[in-house]
Amino acid sequence: MSDEADGRAFAQSGAPVRVAFATIGDPEDRRTWSGSPFFMVRSLREAGAEVTALGPYRSFAEVSRRAAARVSNSLFRRSYLHRQSLAVARSFSAQTAAHVAGGRFDVVFAAASSATVAFFESPLPLVYASDTTFALMRDYYPSFSRLWGRSAREADEVERRAIQRADHLLYPTEWAARSAMQDYGADPRKVTIAPFGANLESPPLRDRASARSLSIPCRLLFIGVDWERKGGPVAFEALEALVARGIDARLVVVGCTPPGLSDHPRVRVIPYLNKQDPEQRAVLDELFYSAHFLIVPTRSDCFGVVFSEASAFGLPSLATRTGGVAEAVRHGVNGLALPLEANGNAYATLIERFYKDAAAYGELVKGALRESETRLSWTQWATAALGAIGSARGRPTPWGGQAASSHSSVD
Repeated sequence: MSDEADGRAFAQSGAPVRVAFATIGDPEDRRTWSGSPFFMVRSLREAGAEVTALGPYRSFAEVSRRAAARVSNSLFRRSYLHRQSLAVARSFSAQTAAHVAGGRFDVVFAAASSATVAFFESPLPLVYASDTTFALMRDYYPSFSRLWGRSAREADEVERRAIQRADHLLYPTEWAARSAMQDYGADPRKVTIAPFGANLESPPLRDRASARSLSIPCRLLFIGVDWERKGGPVAFEALEALVARGIDARLVVVGCTPPGLSDHPRVRVIPYLNKQDPEQRAVLDELFYSAHFLIVPTRSDCFGVVFSEASAFGLPSLATRTGGVAEAVRHGVNGLALPLEANGNAYATLIERFYKDAAAYGELVKGALRESETRLSWTQWATAALGAIGSARGRPTPWGGQAASSHSSVD
């Protein structure tokens, strides 16, 4: 039977595709990678796939190299990416092969874990999903800076092997997809772009989100565990600039404790909220509902799921054109994306403009909700992921679509 005929028979059978889902952490744990693997698994299951989680991964190679990485950073202020080392990748890839050897799977789906599949040997097709590449991360994130030469070479090799081993690749941005093609030789026909959705247990109330309106004071919301990398100082500068212009403004900081701001009269600091606790989740939801703008002028980011979450609440985002962020926050659609060099005063200028123009602000709210429904959605992501799985298997999917080719406009 030809691949085409086999694909038609598979589609007609309606049998659910059986997915072995590999990620280094536990994908059933919402703390892993900010919860994205959890929502990937859930959305695939809701779309009809049978998903078996393979993580978490553990090995002696990882433990020993993690200890070496800590010593390196402490004594030499140099970084060693222990999970991207060749030894750990060989160990984790062998674990993946062992996991799937004893089961009945149609495809392996590896999420942001190149080490689990870089040396993966199996006849099973592979879909590799990530939000970036090592080439993009090097000297971009602080944790990927000041690398030992050996560590950089090994991490680059692990990335290259994972991309070359994959039968299909899935990225949330053109920024990441372009690197996979240009830096690692990925075949454009095997690349799909699918933005991430909002990591929310239940969708916000549409009526309340769409009824968002301007009021006094102007409420800014900052969410991030890394105050510096997420651009917290710029967010605070924006607050000060608004106040200097005579605008009554407030800033709520969630996820970290900014130095020197805990007692500031216009700043409320909430160091941590557990999304898995219903009461704390309700507090975070209320912050999304009551804010006028999410402001995260990040210095480095690959996508930013928090922007998808803000859009789900109809909350316009203020962000930076860096990494893949401008693809999560489309300027003038669901928020505003400024250049990396923009200071707090530049953010304040845009905030003031939209804060004083109810019609323009309302269009951003509508745009955010529309983006959440049509693009920044785990349901939409799952549809693209199933297409990628169909492509990797060389056949149509039983959910009615042809095998996915590239959804990107990059070349």
